[in-house]
Amino acid sequence: MLLVMLSGLALAACGDDSGGSSSAQRAAPCTPGVMSEPGMEGDPCPQDDANCVAMGGEAVSTCQADTTWSLMCQCVIPSRCGNGVRDMAAGEQCDGADLAGQTCMSMNMGMGVLSCNPSTCMLDYSMCTGNVPTGGAGG
Repeated sequence: MLLVMLSGLALAACGDDSGGSSSAQRAAPCTPGVMSEPGMEGDPCPQDDANCVAMGGEAVSTCQADTTWSLMCQCVIPSRCGNGVRDMAAGEQCDGADLAGQTCMSMNMGMGVLSCNPSTCMLDYSMCTGNVPTGGAGG
């Protein structure tokens, strides 16, 4: 299964692109570039993909330049960053106050206060007195 992170959302392929008769072809015209909303009137994507549902996602489609919904539905999994529970499977180093027991000292960053970036759920070393590691983890 293809899984891609985009703007805080994980996208996974779901449904099919068979080109056969589908609700996407029959749905009302749409605004190009807009994503469908699950359960909307004329929802172009069935919400019955077991893999998508198991991951907590919802199937969506993107409106094409010709104002029709794409036949390829994608599974969108909302970001869990910011819920206060560190999700290692999603690549979170921390979440809220959950710093996985780390401190500036345990990370060899000197003294100070280690925190969690609320947007990225990555450790924020900006309040540590040591050198900030390279690799984009800081704040």
